Amino acid sequence: MGDSVNFVYLLVTFSMSLFVLHYYNNIDFEKIDLYLTKEYQEYLLKYCFYDSSFKEDTLVAIEKMMHRMKFVLLGKRKLPVDDDLPDKLERLRGFRKQVVAGSYTEKLTAMPAEQRRLDDWDLF
Repeated sequence: MGDSVNFVYLLVTFSMSLFVLHYYNNIDFEKIDLYLTKEYQEYLLKYCFYDSSFKEDTLVAIEKMMHRMKFVLLGKRKLPVDDDLPDKLERLRGFRKQVVAGSYTEKLTAMPAEQRRLDDWDLF
C-alpha cells in the first residue's frame, strides 16, 4: 500500500511541476515589464478613462497575467522561478487598482482648464 501511495504522490508532483513549467513558459515577461513602465501605465490609464471597452480589455489582460504569475508562485518550491516575480505581481495589483479606480481623473484635475480641454478626445 505504501508503494502505491508514493507512486501517486510522485505522479501528482511531477504532473504539477509540468503544469507550473507550462504556465511559467507562457508568461510574457516582456509584456509584464511593459505594463509596469510608468510611461505605458500613463498611456493605458488615459485610454481606459476615455474608452470603457479598452478598460475592460486591459483589466482582463492584467488578470490573466496575474493569474499565471500566482500559479507559478504556488509551484515555486518545485521549480526555480525569478526572485522578482512576487514584486512584479504586487506592482501589477497596484496598477490594476489604479485602472479600476480611474486614477487618470487625478491627472485631469491637476491640469489647467485650457490643457484639460485639449485632452478631451470627444472634441476631436
